[in-house]
Amino acid sequence: MEHQAQLKDKKYRNWVKAGLGLKYVKEGLEPFCDHLVNQQHTAILDKVKRKHNLSTVTCGRCDVRTLQPDHIQTKTRQCPLGQMYCNCLHSRGKISCAKKVCGAIYDEIIQLHASTPPAPYWKNTDAQQWCTEPWSVAKCFINAPGYEHKIRAVEFDCAGLLHVLLNNIEFQQHIKCAITGTDVFSRVRMSRNEIFHSNSMELEDNAVNSYIDDMIELLKDKIEIKHRQESKAAVKKLQKLKQEDFIISTTDEAEIRRVAMAAVKEKEKELEQTITNAGNKLRTTAERERHDIEGKGLAIKSELEQTGQNIEKKLVIKEDESKKKLEQEGIEIEKQLTRKKVEAEEQLEQKLQESKLQLEDIAETKRQAEKSKQKVGNFIYYF
Repeated sequence: MEHQAQLKDKKYRNWVKAGLGLKYVKEGLEPFCDHLVNQQHTAILDKVKRKHNLSTVTCGRCDVRTLQPDHIQTKTRQCPLGQMYCNCLHSRGKISCAKKVCGAIYDEIIQLHASTPPAPYWKNTDAQQWCTEPWSVAKCFINAPGYEHKIRAVEFDCAGLLHVLLNNIEFQQHIKCAITGTDVFSRVRMSRNEIFHSNSMELEDNAVNSYIDDMIELLKDKIEIKHRQESKAAVKKLQKLKQEDFIISTTDEAEIRRVAMAAVKEKEKELEQTITNAGNKLRTTAERERHDIEGKGLAIKSELEQTGQNIEKKLVIKEDESKKKLEQEGIEIEKQLTRKKVEAEEQLEQKLQESKLQLEDIAETKRQAEKSKQKVGNFIYYF
């Protein structure tokens, strides 16, 4: 179907309108995001200066893939900042920043990331530009590929700008609504995917109106966004989109189709990256589990050795105690035997003394008898 004929199809026109709505949201957010990114970049560099007592913050030589962070892993091999795949967990081959700058910026990015656990998208960034290009830092908060060479808000699509706002803790403080996953910022980000990843490129009236209402609500956020002139201008354009007689030019249509094609290519890259990340995660998990198993094995071995040593000590103690007990019992028996021997000797001596006395008595009795016999004999002789 030719474009002119397609434009007469209402559902297709609704799809183009939704795409234009995202374009207007991007226009309304660009200056706001530029302001926040530049402001935060200055604050990060000032914090690094204070942390390391630096007069200037310059480097331009570090690579985020080989950068050693300022922080180090815990004794339990965990990132103290909570990042699952942090450089601190794989310190082999990592290099500290010679200027004491990039490791500190690395830490700041992790701590500013709003997800739990924090998950900066390091593939989008070039650490060599951290000191000079504010968006090189901000791109770490876009959790999708395809932004590697972009350095200004105008170069980013609506999804990229929304990622930056949704994934940065400090940026959320400039937004009235709480970011919960069902908030208007999250809804617009998801609707962008639904619109540009649509195979039919068609939308019903109620769907496109719902999308546009969310976009208007986003640009009317009460803290700062609604007060900016570019946001007010974008809201007016969005309100015109809802009019039945809104005219869609072929230029507008061609631009939305081009953006949709770019979104599809980005989705392909994202899926490829998801597969790569899944493979890396499996390898990392397997390696971690291997280390855990080895660590547990060593712990069990150490525990068994300690248990064996304790048992051996107890056996030695028991053996010593038994030996001492036997020795003590031997001494007691020996004492008892000695005592009984002494008692027996004393009793024997006493018996001998008694027998001796009895023999002496018998001898005396015998002598007396002899005397008596002699007296009787003498008496008979006289008569």
